[in-house]
Amino acid sequence: MRVNVTVQIDTAVVARQIDALRKNEHATEELQQARAEAERLKQEVEAKGRELAALKSKAGAEPLLKEREQAFAKLDAQDLVVRAWRPVGERGGFVEGEPLPAEDRASTKAMILQAITLDPANARAHAGLGRALLAEGRRDDAAREFRMFLKTVKPTPANQRLIEKVQHKLQELDGPPNRPAGPRRKPRDFDR
Repeated sequence: MRVNVTVQIDTAVVARQIDALRKNEHATEELQQARAEAERLKQEVEAKGRELAALKSKAGAEPLLKEREQAFAKLDAQDLVVRAWRPVGERGGFVEGEPLPAEDRASTKAMILQAITLDPANARAHAGLGRALLAEGRRDDAAREFRMFLKTVKPTPANQRLIEKVQHKLQELDGPPNRPAGPRRKPRDFDR
């Protein structure tokens, strides 16, 4: 089995992302972890292909084909998460960062939703969707996605920092909404 992949790279975008990554080591770690997961999934797909090629009969092919198909879906989902990830500002990453322009938010959100469709257990996709929803001002929906992330993420040392960021963001969201500065009540006559 052979798979050909064509990739188009916008060097200006890559240069901006590299610059932002240099400014933020946490964002770098998150992106490296996501890429490492994508590489692990790629190796899993290749291993399933080798197993299929080594089969002597069609009898054992059905379960291997299903496993390979699932691995492909997870790989595609992780690739979308990596592509949707945008290091922005000095705080970049999957959860924090400055708001993205509307056109970037729409394309990022579309990629993340597609990733969740392909692999509903992809925790980083839920974290990315939570961030996208938060950027749209949809606090309750963002909190729901952050909770989904916490339910689906594997608590490994590599994921610990992202888990802590999501927990912190969720605490902020579960608190009272930010109120504008100024008096909380109308002054009464005896207050003057």
